[in-house]
Amino acid sequence: MEEYETMKEVDTAKEDDTEKEKKKHKVLAVFSLILGTVSILCCSFMGLFIIGSVIGTVFGLIALIAGKDKNVRIMGLVGVILGIIGIVFNVMTLIMFVMMMNWDSFTLENLRAAQDIDPNNEQQIKDWIQQFFKIDISPYYQSGNDVYLG
Repeated sequence: MEEYETMKEVDTAKEDDTEKEKKKHKVLAVFSLILGTVSILCCSFMGLFIIGSVIGTVFGLIALIAGKDKNVRIMGLVGVILGIIGIVFNVMTLIMFVMMMNWDSFTLENLRAAQDIDPNNEQQIKDWIQQFFKIDISPYYQSGNDVYLG
């Protein structure tokens, strides 16, 4: 009788471990979906969310490979796809940003010139920032203190 109870406890412990594993993989799959979606939506922030894309892709791969439940594996696959799309978009954004920069202007002298700028003179600030870009960035500014980025 004691052996039966011991076996029953072992079976219960195995079921608990299996449920924990399923829950862990489901959480990874959901995070993969969230990070992949956010990485696509946030790729316009100069590619800074590429880290989230990579993490989301890794979480999705873990859920896809180790997940036992079909739904978890599907969510993992979708998370991987979204993460890869996010990586591509973020890399493209970073490349475009790097190509817009006038790298010859990034000298210590030009950077120190920021100390001489009057913070209340909007035109001086715009001119100082403009020197670091190959393109004209003046259309991205509105009159007043607001910056227009779209």
